[in-house]
Amino acid sequence: MSHGLPRPGIGRLAVKIFVVALVAVAVLAAAVLTVHLMLAPEPDRPAVDAVSRGWAAFTSQQRERYQRLGLACRLLATEPSLREVLRAAGGAEADDEEAARGSAALTDLLLQRRDELHYEIALVLDSEARVVAASDMPGLLGQDLSALPLVARALEEGTARGVWRRDDGSLVHAAVEWVAPDFDLLGYVVTGLVIDEVLALEVQRTSGSGTAFVTTDGGGLRAVGSSFDAAAAEGLAAYLAAPQAGVEAVLASGDTREGVELPLGERLYEALLAPLRDAHGDAVGAVVIAAPLAVEAVDPLPLALAAGAAAALLLAFVAALLLARATLSPVGRFSELVRAAPREGFARRPDADRAGHLAPLAGALAALFRNLQEERALAAAVAAGESAGGGGAAATDGDESGEEKVTLLAVDLRRFARLGSATGSAREAVERLHRDVARTRSLVAARGGRLAAAAGHRLLAVFAGDAADWAAVEAGAAVLGALAEPDSAFDEGEPPALAVARGRVAAASEAGGAEVLLGPAVQLAEGLLREAAAGDLVLARPVHKTVAERLEARGVAASEQRGFLSPQPLFVLDAAAAAALAAGGGAAGSDTAADAPAAAGDVVEERFEVVEVVAAGRPDDLRGDLRGDLLRARDRELGEVVALRRLAPSAVEVAALSGLESPLGGVRRFAHPAVATLFDFGESSRGGVFLSREWVPGVALPRLSDLPLPAALGLGRQLAAALAAIHAHGLFHGRVKPENVITVPGGVVRLTDLGVALAAGPGSSTSAGDRLLAPEQRGGDRGDARSDVFAAGALLARLVAGRWWSGEGAALAGDDEGNLPAGLEEILRRCLEVDPAARWADGGDLLRALEDVSA
Repeated sequence: MSHGLPRPGIGRLAVKIFVVALVAVAVLAAAVLTVHLMLAPEPDRPAVDAVSRGWAAFTSQQRERYQRLGLACRLLATEPSLREVLRAAGGAEADDEEAARGSAALTDLLLQRRDELHYEIALVLDSEARVVAASDMPGLLGQDLSALPLVARALEEGTARGVWRRDDGSLVHAAVEWVAPDFDLLGYVVTGLVIDEVLALEVQRTSGSGTAFVTTDGGGLRAVGSSFDAAAAEGLAAYLAAPQAGVEAVLASGDTREGVELPLGERLYEALLAPLRDAHGDAVGAVVIAAPLAVEAVDPLPLALAAGAAAALLLAFVAALLLARATLSPVGRFSELVRAAPREGFARRPDADRAGHLAPLAGALAALFRNLQEERALAAAVAAGESAGGGGAAATDGDESGEEKVTLLAVDLRRFARLGSATGSAREAVERLHRDVARTRSLVAARGGRLAAAAGHRLLAVFAGDAADWAAVEAGAAVLGALAEPDSAFDEGEPPALAVARGRVAAASEAGGAEVLLGPAVQLAEGLLREAAAGDLVLARPVHKTVAERLEARGVAASEQRGFLSPQPLFVLDAAAAAALAAGGGAAGSDTAADAPAAAGDVVEERFEVVEVVAAGRPDDLRGDLRGDLLRARDRELGEVVALRRLAPSAVEVAALSGLESPLGGVRRFAHPAVATLFDFGESSRGGVFLSREWVPGVALPRLSDLPLPAALGLGRQLAAALAAIHAHGLFHGRVKPENVITVPGGVVRLTDLGVALAAGPGSSTSAGDRLLAPEQRGGDRGDARSDVFAAGALLARLVAGRWWSGEGAALAGDDEGNLPAGLEEILRRCLEVDPAARWADGGDLLRALEDVSA
């Protein structure tokens, strides 16, 4: 049997991928070769390099000029005659004639030192930034230059560098230094070098690129210095005259522009446009550095390669389109299926046969839809089971009408039938009623029953199983003994009256969640209560017939009476007889004092505070199950609520506990989210063994009836997964039964009581009798993983078929044949084989087999 997903058409898919890859490689190779051939000569690269060298040469020249001018300013500022003239110019006693003589002397000094200090323009300013002397601009004498950006910057910082655009539009590299001997500011020295064709030719000589300096002139642009030839210079003039020239953008934004193509004359130039900045950083001019682009003949090879690349791209596109269509067509179908799945309850599955190379995706989606359908169905069943309320009683094989045959214990708390001095105040009466109901529930649960219904001061408890009659009588005697005792010397309340009847009942739930019991057994119990006096325990004749021998063994006899309201015979145990029955510790068939049932609020094993008695040990069938309690208790050491299982001495040999410590220790170390964790174990104070485990809130399998097939399959798969994890660790469960399969909200299954079978020993039966015990376990063998497989198969068969399988469990009733999914019947038959070797080896094999089954 195949357990894997469908395999894709690897060959076809590989060919498609190869074709697409081949086309892609061809396209890439053609593109790379085309780019290589087109760029190999690099005709444009020399121009770019020349422009780059020209820019580097210009910036170097500009930097060297500023350094030279700054040095000239500082040297001139040290001249004694210059300082004397500035002191005189700043004095109040100086007259015009003396100032004129000083200005002339300074002008001569500036002209004398011009060649020596390598400047072309020099000015001397007083401390107020008025021109005192000028080397070649006599018209500036006496003018206030404080608004000039170069001078304004110097007034703020004492020194400045920048391009000075003069009134005639010419551009000058200028530097300013203050004259301040002993920090006494006398004035400023300005030196400058004109930016003209000399500098342009120097840049061209160094870099090989043409250079021009551009300034504004009357709102237009013109070149003030250029190294271009006549044709290029004429083209540059035409370019500068054109509207929105690139230079204007540079002057406006102050940003450098690279890679500009300039048509200068008959040739195209690669150019760089950069601003010339004043001392404040504003653009007052621009430099144009350009080199001619080489003109190459058109090579036909790149065109041919480009055409080939275009054809290859077209083929690749067509191939990709076809492949995308083949791939996305099933994906589209899957998308539609996924969108519709929630509305359709995940019942429709993808068809892997039509999915081609996406068959694995189709198989994965089919498995996902199956799991979601099963989880949804199981979660709905769990919610229905929770809303039903009540009930921890084992499932029975009742007919399809929903009725079952049970034993009822009816309790009439007569002290609360009317209010008065016997009950105290209304509040006190309600509080005592709550206490009495809680004590009754605990005593009933301690003997395997459940308090099913309550109406005012009347209670109705249900007992199921083959020993239900005796358990109900014992519980009635215990309740009568516990509630008949007065609370104080002033307590005058009546003791309760009780009745035990057997028959068929039907259970239903009201809208509010309360359980309602109907049927002949309920009517019989109510009739017996009407006949009973306070302090009496009345037995119906069928019940008395069942328990008479055990009553006689206890030394108790029920008196036969004739009813007042009906002719039926009654068998009455009065308060004394009931007390004797409740206290009959050593008689046959009774619990010993050490076996006294626990009640809510008790502390057992010196650490477990009982919260609730879930079930008490008693015979569940003709063979007799483990005698012991299942309690919900708070572990004072762990500080959390646990499930406490106490096995009575009759169920386990305590002397053998030391030999079980190693395997039980292995169970305690085992941890898996699908299995309740064993916390602790040891010798019980009542002479048996206790085991504490994680408390799992949820719905037990007996309360999940009429499961839909998807929910049953999902539950079976989760149970198999839990067993697979247990078996993978070398352990086995040994007590797989309905009460140990808990479904928590959301539809998640958890398995409880792992380790109980180790402590109980071989041959322990379950609430479902021998149907869940593998043949080898019925023969006294402890069992192994294959025994768990048998029990899981029996449970799953019960869920999917609605009834237990007949015979040894290997034959399905004829009405169910043909109603099961393909392969499931064969899987279940193999689970229930008499010979362990013929079964699935463990939970893992069973899980893999169930993965191929769908509802």
